[in-house]
Amino acid sequence: MTNMRVLATDLQFPEGPVVMPDGSVVLVEIRGRRLTRIYPDGRKEVVAQIPGGPNCAALGPDGKMYVCNNGGFSWIPTRNTIMPGPQPDDYLGGSIQRVDLQTGKVRDGWSINAGSTRCEGRTTLVFDRHERPVVLGPRQAPRPPIWMSVRSITSSLA
Repeated sequence: MTNMRVLATDLQFPEGPVVMPDGSVVLVEIRGRRLTRIYPDGRKEVVAQIPGGPNCAALGPDGKMYVCNNGGFSWIPTRNTIMPGPQPDDYLGGSIQRVDLQTGKVRDGWSINAGSTRCEGRTTLVFDRHERPVVLGPRQAPRPPIWMSVRSITSSLA
C-alpha cells in the first residue's frame, strides 16, 4: 500500500474534490452546506456558505468554481455515521451556482428544474473540451446528461 497522509478531518459529507493549481483541494461539504479549501499543510478555509445541498464542484474556464446544488437533504443518524435522507421541508430545488474563490460570493446561476430535466440527485459537474459544463450522475432513475454553455449560466448571473 502506498503511503497516505490525512490532510483534513471533521468534514461534513465531503464530495467533488477539485485539485487547484496551488496544490490545495477545494471540495463541497453537502451536510455542512459550504465550499471548503484544504491546503497541503492541512489548513482548512471556508470559501463560501452555500444553502441547499452543494453536491459537486468544477473549476470553470473563467477561474470561478461552479457548484451543482441538488437542493438539499434531510440527514439521518445511523449507528456509525449520518446519511442523506429524503428531501427536507426547506428543499431549494437544483441549480448551478458560481462561486468567486477570492471573495466567496455565491451567485445563483442556472436553475435546472424546467420540464423533465431536473438537477436533484445530480452528482457530477465537469467541463468538456469545448469548455461547456455538463451535469451528470442521476441518483435514482436514469436521466440524460444536461449540456449547457457557460453563457447560459453566466447570462442569468449578470
